[in-house]
Amino acid sequence: MKPKCFLLGMLGGVALIALLLLVFGVRFTSDVMGYDASKEVSAKGTVAAGNEFACPASDGELGAHFILKTADGDYVVHLAPARVMRSLHWNFLPGQQVEVFGAKVKFQGKQGLLAKTITTNTEMYTFRDGNGVLVVKQQ
Repeated sequence: MKPKCFLLGMLGGVALIALLLLVFGVRFTSDVMGYDASKEVSAKGTVAAGNEFACPASDGELGAHFILKTADGDYVVHLAPARVMRSLHWNFLPGQQVEVFGAKVKFQGKQGLLAKTITTNTEMYTFRDGNGVLVVKQQ
């Protein structure tokens, strides 16, 4: 009788933990964000707000991002790990006109671009090589 009660208690505990994880928004799947050259596009628009958050494009690190407002809609542009962007002093400011070339991705239900290159009026910034591998490094 005791092994049966122990087993039922263990199963009940596991079920309770799983329920709590689901209630608090823990997901049991991860967003895959690999660079897919077949999904490369170019998008011109205006930089809106920039932000930093952990995402698969930065291998779970805090990543640098900005919202690109285009005629076709908004994109979350995934740049590089935030520490790398800070060390390079590459800033994309709200209101700035840019052209982003990269691969389309979807993250947390939002359209995004993994930036390969970003062109402003005066500069071209390269983030990834021909295979989509991040080439920018912390200085």
